[in-house]
Amino acid sequence: MKKLSSIIIAFLIGMSFSHAQLTVVTSNLNNPAGVIADDDGNAWVTETGSGANDGRVVIVKPNGDKLPVITGLPSHIDTSVGETTGAWRSMVLSNNRLAVVVGEGPTSLFGRIMIFNLEGFQAGVSAPKTIADTVSTIDISSFTVVQPGVTNSNPFSAALDKDNNWYVVDAGANMIVKITPQGQKTVFTSFSRIPNPLPFGPPVIDPVPTRIIANPQGGFYVSTLTGFPFIDGFATIYSVDKNGVATPYAKGSTLVTDLALDNRTGDLYALQFGKFGFSPSPGFVFGSGKVHRIKPGGTSSEVVAQNFGPGAGMTIDKKGNLYVTSLFTAQLLKMNNVLRCNNLDLELTADNNVLTLYNSIKYSLKVTNNGSSPATNVRVYWLPPYKRFEGDSKPFAYQAAYSSKGHYDSWNGYWTIDNLNPGESATAYFHLFVVDDKIDAHQTVQVAACNDSGSGFAPEQPNGDANAYQISIVTKAPLKIAQSLVISPNPADDNLNVSIKEQTDSPWRLSLRNTIGQTVFLQNGDSNGTVSIDSKKFNNGLYIIDFQSKGQRRTEKVLIRH
Repeated sequence: MKKLSSIIIAFLIGMSFSHAQLTVVTSNLNNPAGVIADDDGNAWVTETGSGANDGRVVIVKPNGDKLPVITGLPSHIDTSVGETTGAWRSMVLSNNRLAVVVGEGPTSLFGRIMIFNLEGFQAGVSAPKTIADTVSTIDISSFTVVQPGVTNSNPFSAALDKDNNWYVVDAGANMIVKITPQGQKTVFTSFSRIPNPLPFGPPVIDPVPTRIIANPQGGFYVSTLTGFPFIDGFATIYSVDKNGVATPYAKGSTLVTDLALDNRTGDLYALQFGKFGFSPSPGFVFGSGKVHRIKPGGTSSEVVAQNFGPGAGMTIDKKGNLYVTSLFTAQLLKMNNVLRCNNLDLELTADNNVLTLYNSIKYSLKVTNNGSSPATNVRVYWLPPYKRFEGDSKPFAYQAAYSSKGHYDSWNGYWTIDNLNPGESATAYFHLFVVDDKIDAHQTVQVAACNDSGSGFAPEQPNGDANAYQISIVTKAPLKIAQSLVISPNPADDNLNVSIKEQTDSPWRLSLRNTIGQTVFLQNGDSNGTVSIDSKKFNNGLYIIDFQSKGQRRTEKVLIRH
């Protein structure tokens, strides 16, 4: 299957339908495909249109109002099969630009990425942008159609890396195209056809790539929508490394068209477009869309939303709300708080910033549910520092460990809370008796799970249901570097503050480096104070703080996550 839009069955459009926990944000959209969310609670929907070059990008306000941003985008209907193609996806770029991925069609306006400048644009006030306002384009189809064995091209989604290389999914060519800032195009990776095990249909099935998103650990995740006969469980989500090597990450999916990643937990959310049925007549089944949560490692999944669609687009906003587009009902739907641990806030403090031999420090970890619904089966992994011995024996140097609610296992370092109501907080305490002046004072807290149906927690089991070692860092206490620096917050979003508390006026040098050794921030000084780093301009990832003073050098890791 090369084309991705379904045949819109006219008599289904007006039917009423229950979406379970999904609510309707707005209706009467014109073939809604992709959707993204901004920080103000608005959804940006890309409409493929009706085939009369009437594709659009519209902002859908929380109250359902639709404000056009771009109109007159390419839209084409293939009357032989009844499928509409055109604008599939939009993505926000830097410098107030918006990119629109346009799929296959009969003219040179199709098969490309169109980039618009929205500087000064005010939705509902400014006149909508049109094709005439395109500031630049990236042609995909003219490259993919000349590749061996490729008969058509259908760009469907795209991603950018930190070096501004484009990675464009071509669903017609079954490949991903890499485009450098200089415009050089290469085949980044391609996907081989799958043998068809059924007695009907073609001998091989197209593994149609659909959505590409960045993996914070490097590379990408790529979803697939298998072609006719659209066999249940035949779609695979791939992990593709920086060299274009594709490895199956999660198997057993069905017709996946979109992905979203929760960077805090490592959960991957996959949108099932729908299911294909053959009775009473062939076609996609109304209400067969689903959203699956795939846990880290890709080994298990669960359904978090269903009974909608088919739907081609999905996004999750910063508050953890899910949006999906529904083709057959021409609607944008919403479900609140789908992320497992979205509404938990962690605060880790110590009553003393200086480690003193043979004295104790009291660490406090507070968990607060900032959501509107209870958080159940909360499991937090927190292992305060211990004295390190050779061999297998690692006794803790502590005086007491307890919690105000739930159970804290001080030996294994995890804390379980059965239920945390909206607005409720719980605190765990750990009194550390310092028996070694080289003890590690750096603290890491990880939310292992919440709102899961499973019970129990065994972090030492690598394949356990809630393996903390596979979950990304949620927060850290302020870091102490030789009692002279305090770094907060960590992870950092918009700002990263480094408090310098040297007891002398010696000159110092502070730098921030990325994981490949590039210095992205540098400042010199000779007195105490706080250095504020504008971290919002840096990509998500791990960085190194490098502080040098009085001939000594100290380094520490910091996570930037937007």
